[in-house]
Amino acid sequence: MRFQVQYARALISTGRSREAVVAIQPAADAGYPSAQTALGEMHAAGQLDACGKTDLNTATTWFRLAGDQAHPPALVHVAALQSDSKGGFARSDNDAASTLRKAPEPGHPPAQTLLRQRFASGKGMPRSYENAGNWYTPAANAGYADAQFLLAELYERGRGVTKDKAEEAIWYAKSHESGHPDAAAGLRRL
Repeated sequence: MRFQVQYARALISTGRSREAVVAIQPAADAGYPSAQTALGEMHAAGQLDACGKTDLNTATTWFRLAGDQAHPPALVHVAALQSDSKGGFARSDNDAASTLRKAPEPGHPPAQTLLRQRFASGKGMPRSYENAGNWYTPAANAGYADAQFLLAELYERGRGVTKDKAEEAIWYAKSHESGHPDAAAGLRRL
C-alpha cells in the first residue's frame, strides 16, 4: 500500500490526478491513512474536478477517516478546517487545538509547529511560551524550517526561554539554510 501512495504522489506531481486516484483508491478503501489523506488533499486542491473546483466535503470525509487513526498529516488538515470554519466544521479554536494535540508524534514537525503556535497565541489553549518552545525544539532539530525560525524568535524575544543571542543565531542560521524566507532578516537583526 505504501508503494501505491508513493506512486500516486508521483502521478499527482506530473498532473496525472485521474491516474493517481486509480492507483491510490484501493489503499484508501482498505483504510490506509496515508492514502486517505492523499485523496483528501486531491479533493481539497480541486485536482479531481475538470474545472479545478475544490470539494471540501469529500476531502473532510477522507481526512476524518485518516484522523480517526491518529494520522498526523490528516489531523493537521482537520485542525485547519476547524480553524477556518470549512468542510462542514463550525469555527472553533478549541476543537482545532484539541485535534492538534492528537497529532504531534515524534517525526511530524508540521503538527508540532502548529501546536506550538497555538500555545504562543493562546488560541484554543492557555498561552504558554514555555510549552511552545518544548514543541518547537523537536521539530527544529528535525530540520523543519518554520520551527527553526520560530525557535530563533523565542530566543530573540526571551519568550519561554532565556534570551540568548548565541542560540538565536544558531536557529536563524539553520532556518536560513533550510530555506525559511524570513530567516535572513533575523540574521541581519543580530
